[in-house]
Amino acid sequence: MSVMYKSKLLLLSNIIAASIIIINIFNLVSVYKMISQPADGLSDSYFSLRVESKEDYENMLKAISDDDDFLVERDVAFQVVGVYYDEAAYINPVKGRLFNKQEMAENKLVAMVDESLVDRCITKEDKLYYKFQNDYYEIVGVFRRSENKVNQDAYVYIPLTTALNMQYINEEGEYNIDADAGKFDQEDLIYKNSQLNIKDKLEITINEQEASVIALVVIMVMLLINMIGIINQWRLSRQTMVKAMYLSGVNPLGIKKKLLGEYVTILVIAYIVGLIIACIMTFIPQGLYETFEISVTSVMISFFVYLIFALWGIIYTFTRKIGTNQ
Repeated sequence: MSVMYKSKLLLLSNIIAASIIIINIFNLVSVYKMISQPADGLSDSYFSLRVESKEDYENMLKAISDDDDFLVERDVAFQVVGVYYDEAAYINPVKGRLFNKQEMAENKLVAMVDESLVDRCITKEDKLYYKFQNDYYEIVGVFRRSENKVNQDAYVYIPLTTALNMQYINEEGEYNIDADAGKFDQEDLIYKNSQLNIKDKLEITINEQEASVIALVVIMVMLLINMIGIINQWRLSRQTMVKAMYLSGVNPLGIKKKLLGEYVTILVIAYIVGLIIACIMTFIPQGLYETFEISVTSVMISFFVYLIFALWGIIYTFTRKIGTNQ
């Protein structure tokens, strides 16, 4: 087995390791960012409140009525959300408009739908209608859902007052609110998004991507075991160079630095190739990695994790005894 082949084998092994690490880290960073972005136009400071009666509901609306900008949401059905707001600054229609105050006050059958649903809507008298619960809702606006695959936006928004006018829904339930949380008894708040810290987000990220995390750990352990033999073969392939340097008077430290330089070069090349492979994969349907995207943060983290993976090899290369009988 030639020296070049053994160097190629070490390079190939590190390319595989780098590619797996980069792809998984990119995916995890993407999921982490999505967890940090609430769904349905809510801001980072939204909170959830449990309403037990019509009186509680009215008190909730009264508490936020003097806010300059508030948004109240409640799930009505799967991917259908009822909204009530003063200024829904975070829901931006690409066509049409938002609900006006009259429509929200008078329980109008109006809706805003995602652009993917427009072709399924019904046209009557030059107006589009969306059928929901045997009623036809006039579409006043069309929006584009965010690409967040963790905290997913709804496909349909209707006025909250209209939703509460349905037969199977009353005021009792859980509401997501963008407003001043200080106006409410903190013991009544069942969730505050602002209290979600980095540790919480990391735990959610790992839980969301449990399969890919387990796969990453298993593959990395297998690669580490195989890399021991591959590095030994690579060192043996450099034995002729080591002996020549040793006999010419180069001290062991100088020889180690030479080997270390070659090994680090292989690591850098492997990471660059792995990064290119990861970039190419952003254009391919990825199954487990459907949330995959590239960012400066993900590049830095993946490089750091890859260095940790490669560190033991660097230490092994630099600490092994150098001599004519290595």
